[in-house]
Amino acid sequence: MEAPSATLRPAPVLGAVVAIKPLGLAKSRLTTLPGPLRRDLVWAMLLDTVRVLSGAARTVIVTAEPDLQARLVDHGLSVDLVAETEPGGLNQALRAGEEFLHRQGIRRLFACVADLPALRPETLRAVIDTAARQPRSFLPDADEIGTTMLFADGVPLDPRFGPGSAAAHRASGAVALTDPLIGRPVPDARLDVDTEDDLAEIAGLGLGPASRAAVSAWSRIA
Repeated sequence: MEAPSATLRPAPVLGAVVAIKPLGLAKSRLTTLPGPLRRDLVWAMLLDTVRVLSGAARTVIVTAEPDLQARLVDHGLSVDLVAETEPGGLNQALRAGEEFLHRQGIRRLFACVADLPALRPETLRAVIDTAARQPRSFLPDADEIGTTMLFADGVPLDPRFGPGSAAAHRASGAVALTDPLIGRPVPDARLDVDTEDDLAEIAGLGLGPASRAAVSAWSRIA
């Protein structure tokens, strides 16, 4: 008589939360771009970022931008949308996304900024795998001042994005995901876009297709 085989439990589902302002209000520090071009770039960076995230996690976007979900679906992306009816800032929006995922039974999740236009799937997987070793951790940005991703596994996300968020997340007990911990540099996951200089630096890593097209259109006009 054969021994009963062990029951294989599926890996816990991973969730990702992105919060974004209405596209016309985002990235106001990109001062050399006319409003319509800046809006197009913000959309393109979101599209490239979410395309990578949704390949690794159930992704929810918290926003007051109308018709955003339909636009993403038109690009072949399946995401959940939480409407931000009473804007209260980035961290409140991220907590709303966290609550949505908790209601779906997802307790392992991460928050991610919406402007990682060079992010690659293999980089995201390396960061996720490293974060899985800690209950709560964060990925500092390239300047080690901000945060691009914040992870929580069975504990509250407790987002503290904003000026000096790397120090705030570290002080709250989250473990910093350094390059040695990850096993290699991950600049495409650390470089987000606040200024034109940031965008020029990130372009050297290789932009995603939507961001590349948006930058090309901007260059033809400039």
